[in-house]
Amino acid sequence: MTDTYISEKASFTIAVVNPLITAVVETFNSMAGYRVVRKDLQQVREHHPYHQVTALIQLSGRARGSICLSVSQRTAIALVYKMTEIHETEVTSLVCDTVAEFANVIGGMAKDRLTELGLQLGLPNVVHGSKLEIWYPEDSTPMCVNFSSEIGPLMVTFGFSKS
Repeated sequence: MTDTYISEKASFTIAVVNPLITAVVETFNSMAGYRVVRKDLQQVREHHPYHQVTALIQLSGRARGSICLSVSQRTAIALVYKMTEIHETEVTSLVCDTVAEFANVIGGMAKDRLTELGLQLGLPNVVHGSKLEIWYPEDSTPMCVNFSSEIGPLMVTFGFSKS
């Protein structure tokens, strides 16, 4: 790998991460009235730990890849209550649908801020469980942004490569 190749990948990651962080903060604030705070940014490694409810959205266009919103069960249940005033005690289809909707809005906001990539958003798929293996494009550098909030932890992972 050349220094130019590494520099291009780093620039691309920075171009994606800032709109994504903004989308997460704005979505949680506008849809649920919760303040989320970015904690750290780290590279996703093999066997990366995810929270109990994860929504995955595929994107394609001049770049291809995935965005995942992963939230703790407590966070997911709090979102359901805030949006519907329904008290859930476990992960149900309503909990999964709520997390999918948040992921969809986050993905849409990020896509709108990355117009130069001409991205098309896929439908969110939600999985329940923390032992996940999510595959990103082979030539991407998957990253994870951890957030804290008053309702619990959440993270957004993403990996993109230019098409």
